[in-house]
Amino acid sequence: MTLDKLKQQRRHAAHRDRRLIFNDDGCPMVYSVKEPSADALLAERTSDLVGSHVGSIFYCPWTAGLGHVTYPSEIAEPFYANTGIFATNMTKAFHDAGLDPVQIMINFARQHDIEIFVSIRMNDIHDGYPQWREMLPRFKKDHPHLLHGSEENPPLFGFWSGLNYAEQAVQDRSFAILEDICQRYDLDGVELDWQRHPPHFACTTRGEDCTTTERDLLTGFHRRVRDMTERVGIARERPLLTAVRIPASIACSEAIGLDVSRWVEQDLVDLLCPGEWELSPWDEWTALGHQHNVPVYPSISWSGSRKRQGPIGTADGMGLRNFRARAMNIWHSGGDGISTFNLFDPRSAFWREAGDSETLARLDKDYFPDGHFRFLLGRDVRDLLRFCTLPTILDPEIPVPLEPTRPFDVSLTIGEDPGSDPSSTTTMSVSVDGLTEKNGLVVRFNDDSVEGGTQKGRWVSYDIDSKRVRKGLNTIRVINREPTFKRIVLNDVHVGIRYEKE
Repeated sequence: MTLDKLKQQRRHAAHRDRRLIFNDDGCPMVYSVKEPSADALLAERTSDLVGSHVGSIFYCPWTAGLGHVTYPSEIAEPFYANTGIFATNMTKAFHDAGLDPVQIMINFARQHDIEIFVSIRMNDIHDGYPQWREMLPRFKKDHPHLLHGSEENPPLFGFWSGLNYAEQAVQDRSFAILEDICQRYDLDGVELDWQRHPPHFACTTRGEDCTTTERDLLTGFHRRVRDMTERVGIARERPLLTAVRIPASIACSEAIGLDVSRWVEQDLVDLLCPGEWELSPWDEWTALGHQHNVPVYPSISWSGSRKRQGPIGTADGMGLRNFRARAMNIWHSGGDGISTFNLFDPRSAFWREAGDSETLARLDKDYFPDGHFRFLLGRDVRDLLRFCTLPTILDPEIPVPLEPTRPFDVSLTIGEDPGSDPSSTTTMSVSVDGLTEKNGLVVRFNDDSVEGGTQKGRWVSYDIDSKRVRKGLNTIRVINREPTFKRIVLNDVHVGIRYEKE
């Protein structure tokens, strides 16, 4: 096969209909599988996906600490620890029985016409936590000078066990693991997960942004990976795709060394999965990807939705309804599909709803202001919110004091048109602290005043005519009407949309 022919096939493969991407972190092998068998592994998270909207499985063979894995390898380190919290680890039992979890996933995917990627965590730092110290691979123990610090001398930002990609030995180690797994298995692709975990350079651990020097290093690394996947593809006469999981901000990605714009311009990646740090509108990403014929699958993390708190009485089912809302906004932005993270229940209704925007549009949802700011406040990178290009920064972790008589506008994307369904009902609520009675606020929804709110706890809720909801960006204006009262704080805004069940 010629390289030109391979590239032609690769472009076609990149645009297959994959709708939903199920990212599996591979933890059942270590924590919950009860016996060494393919059926036992698949029953945990995989078998029940048959018949769902999932078109791709991105399976992470753990890659804890960028070294410990659950597949047999002479390059990476199979994770055989079996004491303490790892007492149930079945990795060695699988290997002793001649079983390989990655091959099991590949066999399942082939049987059910599901695309299969391996997802490699490019800088995993779970081994830096005291309770997971057995995860620290031999490579890090033997080369402590390649780390961001030590337990006794941690860096200002990030975790001490992170690796510094300015070091050639780190790049070579990562590349060797990627090359080994690409040559070892008949995969459809490999995902480089740069969100597990920044920082990737020493400068970022000091609070400095990366320069072209660091960005050039990782662009060169990606070119090396692309060359390798092309060699593998030519040898097997079938392309091997490359996906990347990166922060959902182009500027933030550049600041930590990831020059995603160059990667797509230079044909170094095939799929973009921006997410977790949701700092910019999804359409910024779809515009970048589609300009270069690269499909975009925004990655939404269940961790954010399952912790969301709305008005009193909405807790039951909130996680699923909010996940639906976030998925709806991805479809509205022109995303090619949806990549998920940390949603592992294969029996969740989400897998049979979210891949069809028309089905999704008729289901109950809970919308909150755009963006996901959990875990943003100072752990990994200095002042991540400086990269935010969303219209509004509002989150319970980032509340806004309401200055007397001064309006504060909250922009909130709603990717559907509930007004087109006469059965729909819409409720808009604001969460405030310091409010003595509901009339202390003036609230407007898309330039129209709202009246008759009901206060329960810190939430004031209003019924809204669904026809007032715009498909796209909506504006909620909140005004502290007390001219001298300065203790009112806006925590959050919620829009709940409900449909009559058929």
